[in-house]
Amino acid sequence: ADLEGAGRSLEEWIGRQAGSRQRALAALELLDQLAAEEELKVLELFGEQSPVSRYFFEITGGRYKQVSFDRDQQKIMVSADDGGTALWAEQLSGGAYDQLYFSIRLALGEKLLAGETGLFILDDPFVKADPDRLKRLLDMLVRVAGSGWQVLYFSAKGEVRDLLQNRIPPVKVVDCGECSRGVL
Repeated sequence: ADLEGAGRSLEEWIGRQAGSRQRALAALELLDQLAAEEELKVLELFGEQSPVSRYFFEITGGRYKQVSFDRDQQKIMVSADDGGTALWAEQLSGGAYDQLYFSIRLALGEKLLAGETGLFILDDPFVKADPDRLKRLLDMLVRVAGSGWQVLYFSAKGEVRDLLQNRIPPVKVVDCGECSRGVL
C-alpha cells in the first residue's frame, strides 16, 4: 500500500514537472520571438542607408560610407568609402570610435523617441577627437540642439568651450574654474 501511495505521489510530481516544463518552453519561445523582434529593430539602425551610416559618413567627412551589424559575430563593422577593408568598431582609432558611438546615440535617440525631441547628456564624449573631428562633432551637436533636442555637454577641454562660446547664445558656457565655486 505504501508503494502504491509513493507511486501515485511520484506520478503527480512528474505531472507537475511536465506542466512546468511546458510552461517554461512556452516562455522561452516567447522570449526568443521578442529577442528576434528587438534584433530587427536594432538592425534597422544599421546598413548603407541607415541613420547611423548617414551620421557617421557626415561626421567623418565622408571617410566611412556604411555602418553595419554582423549578426553572427554580434559586432559593429564600418566600411570605408574607398571600398577598402571593413573594420570592426574596436579596430577604429579612439577618435573614430567616439564618432561612431555618437552616431549610434543620435540614431538611437531618434528611433526611441519616434520623431519627438529629447535630452542628450554627454560627459566629454569627444575627449579623443583631434581639432578637425572636434569641430565636425560640435557642428553636428549644434544642429541637433537647433532641431529641438536639449543637450547637456560636460567637458574639461578648453577647445570645446572656445568652439561653443559664441555659437550658441541661449546656452551658458561655464568655465570649469567657476564650477568648483558652485556657479552653474
